[in-house]
Amino acid sequence: MNIAPLVSSIIPTKNRLDKAHDAIRSVLNQSYKNIEIILIDDGSTPQFELSDDLKADQRIIVIRVDVSVGGAKARNIGIDQAKGSFFCFLDDDDVYLPNKLSDLTKILIEKPEYDAAIGECILLDCATGIKSFTPQSAFSPKSNTSKNRVHTNSTLINSRIKNNIKFNEQLEKFQDTQFNTDLCYKFNVIYTPTAIALWNINWSSNQITTKKSIFRNTKNYFRLTRHFIFNSKIPLHFLYWHLYKLASFTIRLK
Repeated sequence: MNIAPLVSSIIPTKNRLDKAHDAIRSVLNQSYKNIEIILIDDGSTPQFELSDDLKADQRIIVIRVDVSVGGAKARNIGIDQAKGSFFCFLDDDDVYLPNKLSDLTKILIEKPEYDAAIGECILLDCATGIKSFTPQSAFSPKSNTSKNRVHTNSTLINSRIKNNIKFNEQLEKFQDTQFNTDLCYKFNVIYTPTAIALWNINWSSNQITTKKSIFRNTKNYFRLTRHFIFNSKIPLHFLYWHLYKLASFTIRLK
């Protein structure tokens, strides 16, 4: 009898107790059952605690980081701790659809030449309640990473490459763009137009763009562009696109 390979789902969280529990339950409710959940509590105050009904579930591993290290390092901690044959990520304010792990695991088992599988997210605008889903008829992972078409929630990755890909810990923002671009340009990935996760946007009413936030974005986009120059096998036209984006952030500071 074939035993289904273990899949590790990595969830970084900070000060989102209720939403993180929704994320955890969406992993537990997968049709694919051989899972472990690695939740990284990135300095939450008060400390993150599982609800009573989940405390006895040995599939859930909570790792506490007393002083916040940011999303990139928190995810890297999860990668290092993952014991699964495959691993994936889930933002603490989003959820998987029940078919995510079964659909993507099936693809990677049947096509072992691929290092990762990528699905699609349903976009939910929490301010309006409107859902949108636009799978692509002609998807190229290498071109679509530049348009943020690859979401961190939508991937499943073979653990054989875990020592060769990490989040850039210098990035306070855009680390998902960095990681997914590295994944698509350095490794062999396959795409399916299947919806496998729900991506929530505009759920916070206090998300305000200020000059301080624009400066933070510009600083991190500079770091992102520098990462691509020195660390990624990306073509010049893609690099030029990111240089254009960096210039647009800089202009907004003036």
